[in-house]
Amino acid sequence: ALRFGGLSFAQLSEEAIRDPQTLAELAKVEVVLSDDLATQEKSRDDFMEPVVATIWTVDGTELSTVNPAPTGSPIRPIANSELEAKFRACTERAAAGKDSEGIIERVWNIEQLPTALELLHGAR
Repeated sequence: ALRFGGLSFAQLSEEAIRDPQTLAELAKVEVVLSDDLATQEKSRDDFMEPVVATIWTVDGTELSTVNPAPTGSPIRPIANSELEAKFRACTERAAAGKDSEGIIERVWNIEQLPTALELLHGAR
């Protein structure tokens, strides 16, 4: 996300992953499992898969933030419009992308469908 300003399927391509600048940035990242966060997650209702991101700048300044739950989780729900945009982004390269609007409409009205198979109607 730092390299490209966001994270989508385009940034997960073989070319993007093997990009020398991306690999150089990746070498600066360390992922550490936190027993403290795992304990907090078990004891707090507002934590679900929490993460702490810490950045040290070249002048030694430390910047840190806690994300208590991933976006889209029950703790941090997203608006329907954001969910629809994410679905469109995920399906744009797939055959289902040709009918993403139809699928979205059918999902929002699933109670009216005779069977769940109708969700895919038109996406074949």
